[in-house]
Amino acid sequence: MSGKYRLSFMISTTVFFISFVLFAYTDLRSLTVWTLNIWDSMASSGGIRSFYEYSAQNLYHLDHGMVGSDILIYLPWAVWNLPIWILQHFFHLDAVDHFWMLLYSKLFLLVVFLLILFLAKRIAVLLHPGQEETRRMLFLSSTSFFTLTSLAYNGQNDVVVIAPFLAAVDALLRGKKQRFVLFVSLSVALKPFFLFSYVALILLYEKDLLKDILYLGGGCAVLLLQKLLLKGMPMYTESIQYGPTEGIFDLLLQARLDLPPAGVSLFILGFGVILLMAYFHDSAVLEKESVLYYATAPLIVFFLFTRYDVYRPFYLVPLLYLLMLTKPVYHRINLLLEITFTGALMLYYLLDDELFYHPGYLLISRPDRPSTPICLWLSDKIPGYGFPIFTAVFVLAMLLLLVINHPKFHSQNKVLQREEEAWLLPARSILYGIPLCISLLLSR
Repeated sequence: MSGKYRLSFMISTTVFFISFVLFAYTDLRSLTVWTLNIWDSMASSGGIRSFYEYSAQNLYHLDHGMVGSDILIYLPWAVWNLPIWILQHFFHLDAVDHFWMLLYSKLFLLVVFLLILFLAKRIAVLLHPGQEETRRMLFLSSTSFFTLTSLAYNGQNDVVVIAPFLAAVDALLRGKKQRFVLFVSLSVALKPFFLFSYVALILLYEKDLLKDILYLGGGCAVLLLQKLLLKGMPMYTESIQYGPTEGIFDLLLQARLDLPPAGVSLFILGFGVILLMAYFHDSAVLEKESVLYYATAPLIVFFLFTRYDVYRPFYLVPLLYLLMLTKPVYHRINLLLEITFTGALMLYYLLDDELFYHPGYLLISRPDRPSTPICLWLSDKIPGYGFPIFTAVFVLAMLLLLVINHPKFHSQNKVLQREEEAWLLPARSILYGIPLCISLLLSR
């Protein structure tokens, strides 16, 4: 590893490892229990069809009373967790309150992330033959603030959704369109967040409206089949109402531009612009760069104009860094923008969400140890106008990144093309470690 990466890698790896080992966010506990409930259901007289009904009993008194997603997303994790189910079922060890068993469950997410990095490397080789550029993309992906918060701290299963979509992008870049639709359909069935990117990619390649509709149906086929199979399960309908995608379309209307006679959703406006750009873009021109742009741009617009949990922007990894790879000449400005908008988002969440790096989620915490939410600790240190400032910085930096990385954007500006300063990567790693340090201090 080159010297300019070594210090940053050491800092980032240390922050990730400490967060991964010490924190067990409430979602990790719930997701682990639900994967074990699959095996409990299969061992019961009701079989797998009793999964939602069995989980609704909430025997472990979780914060989440019901399963909120379709069962498909839990199956790979359930297979991984079979050993700890055996320990729990036959030897009566409680997986949720057992440090090593919960850590083993969390390790599944890291293994899937390694698969994602492997797929990202395959795509990077197609985009750019240089080993240094590929190494840089893998480094930025694995040390991203979004990776840190979603995997190491929150322990979210969104990583399972990203893997098949990345395989779909890889298939599309290699001209395997049937495989592309198959992997997209699998990803959308797990959680439908990549549906926005899929629509943009359809319009990039296919200009016939009827064929667009057929492609859209193909991308939703596994989701619709899953819904039909699960609909008859006891407590399925009631459970799914508590899920992360239940109110997704309401979120799209939250940020509005007040124009008469009615307000306009900023997301719909931005997404509409992306779709028009994709439709009128010739897919044969800068094809690989265009695929990465229209796979990533709808997600950027989505996170610009919706208010979602701190771990959800993880869907940008590693697409964001693959997009940056398509413009290696602008690496410095891209890195500055990435540090700016992720730093602004981090500060926003530190002020806004009392659950973000809450010391109460430390695995080593004790009931008698006071734990102060970071947002309360910061409330007297950052004035109220910090919210709009951080939001404005986040939006502007994201929009600039969208402009600079458009396939047809070219500039001879020497400032944009300057070499990366040696201090940028270590500064980035230190910035992302700030929430962890504050949380550990508050837990003392």
